Amino acid sequence: MKVTHYRFSISWPRMLPDGTTSWINQPGVDYYDRLIDALLEVNIEPIVTLHHWDVPQHLQDKYGGWMDERIVADFDEFARLCFQNYGHKVKFWVTLNEPYTITMIYGTSIQGFREARPGVDCYIVGHNLLKAHATAYHSYVNDFKPTQNGQIGISLNSEWYEPKDPLRPKDVAAAERAIEFYLGWFANPIYVGDYPQVMKDFIGNKSTAQGRNESRLPEFTAAEIEYIKGTYICFCQPIFVELN
Repeated sequence: MKVTHYRFSISWPRMLPDGTTSWINQPGVDYYDRLIDALLEVNIEPIVTLHHWDVPQHLQDKYGGWMDERIVADFDEFARLCFQNYGHKVKFWVTLNEPYTITMIYGTSIQGFREARPGVDCYIVGHNLLKAHATAYHSYVNDFKPTQNGQIGISLNSEWYEPKDPLRPKDVAAAERAIEFYLGWFANPIYVGDYPQVMKDFIGNKSTAQGRNESRLPEFTAAEIEYIKGTYICFCQPIFVELN
């Protein structure tokens, strides 16, 4: 197939069964070490994703997984372990795979593992995901990149929306708003800074109409906006194709 690059995900609970470095599963660590070596032996460059939706059960039980800000420090601890073990061989890192999908897992009750609050939990989870991405990014850039010379970013997914009637301004605005709520939710804080204004206005107004004292969309501090802004190397988006 003449493959030059291979992207795979490291399982957080496989490496750290309780989600922290207090319990390191060495056979799990060794497995990925062998996989990376096997790829490099045949001149295939590994692209390693740190999180593809599998949260350690212990952290889910302890504080609700991505619903709690404490996961930011635990994810950074896991990321740093990966950088320490594989960074001398891996030159391309992805912090999170499709964070939008993670918010939908937590934002609905269809998964069966928890009762969700639609329109509330998803925004809390997204907030923590962005903080975790930025923290892992800065850990790599500050403490590992100077000696390992790799790159790190995030993989964002999105649907594409077209207006029902391209000549009707309301339809055009609706299509643009849908993309901002899907892709802009994560891309805007990383590439521009802070959430899209349309999200802040729309959710804020809806929250007020619902009698809430504050928006269902959490706010970043000025320092957090700057910390998250610029945490990318390029724009990464997964594309799926079917081979017959």
